[in-house]
Amino acid sequence: MSLIKGEVRFRRCVSGETLGSDDGFIRKLKEKIPRLKEEFNVKNCNVILVFCPVVSRSGTNIEAALKKLQTLSGTVD
Repeated sequence: MSLIKGEVRFRRCVSGETLGSDDGFIRKLKEKIPRLKEEFNVKNCNVILVFCPVVSRSGTNIEAALKKLQTLSGTVD
């Protein structure tokens, strides 16, 4: 049973190699939130899901993900 009413639109932001784990995570979310829809225009989405795999130094990986997110969300007025 989903507690969320209406459609939820999300934008995926992947920083680094996830080996498909982002697809698996989103698939599981869609099982719990059937009205979850991927949106490619940031202006039309409700949430941005950021996937940031840490492969070496966490600070470097997280910083790169934050820069990518800022670039992506910076297009929103």
